[in-house]
Amino acid sequence: MSGYQQRFNDADYFLTHLDDMIAQINDPLVRQQYVGYVSVSAVTAYELAFKDIIFNFSDKKHRALGQITRSIFDRVNGQIKISDIKGRHICRFGDKYVDRFTDFLSERDSDFLRLHSISIISSYGNIITWRHNFAHTGKAPTTTTYEEVKRAYQAGKEVFRCLELAMVR
Repeated sequence: MSGYQQRFNDADYFLTHLDDMIAQINDPLVRQQYVGYVSVSAVTAYELAFKDIIFNFSDKKHRALGQITRSIFDRVNGQIKISDIKGRHICRFGDKYVDRFTDFLSERDSDFLRLHSISIISSYGNIITWRHNFAHTGKAPTTTTYEEVKRAYQAGKEVFRCLELAMVR
């Protein structure tokens, strides 16, 4: 298991714990609040995974680059939309990494859609949006269910598999 994948363990554990509890909640408003909490947990795991991949890549390139990268990316919170990853973050290392990430992501999204009938790109974007809305307005998403947010979180993890593959010398 890659280092970044460890970041998903806490969120996965939280979901495992919630599965039993959610089944017992009859109040739809309470269930929706949990959708918001799941999205926050998911994006936290995504942010940490992103940093792990970028820091690992930088450390392998050069120790000084690793230190510089940490000073730049330590405060990357809430700035991990796919467009941010490409246009604000990995572009700093060169266009070839953006191109590789784009290619891996496009290919994986097509495969995942064919195999699981869900887009990793859309799922990832939805989780980011749900988290942003919940964290900044306090209102849980009303257009999705617990099962859908959980499925979207799992699919969104694939973005980081693609990023790890792209961030290799």
